[in-house]
Amino acid sequence: MERLIPGTPLGEAATDDEALAIVANLALAIREEDTAGCMPIAEYIASDDPLGRKLLASTEHEVFLHGDLHQFNVLRHGERWVLIDPK
Repeated sequence: MERLIPGTPLGEAATDDEALAIVANLALAIREEDTAGCMPIAEYIASDDPLGRKLLASTEHEVFLHGDLHQFNVLRHGERWVLIDPK
């Protein structure tokens, strides 16, 4: 497992405006991640959830979703920011 140095959480290292820009850029970047081996969203959403069924029916292609994206799941590693804990 890679160790992030210094591992400072975004919530402790940036202003709100900076944090928003960083998270937005990371969210755009993860759209390009390979979804092979990832849990399909259909397995995550309850089968009796009407909104979930509607969202699945309207999905044109699969993309990677973090699932728990917030300022304490973004850590500094050198000069870059890294997403952790994608559950």
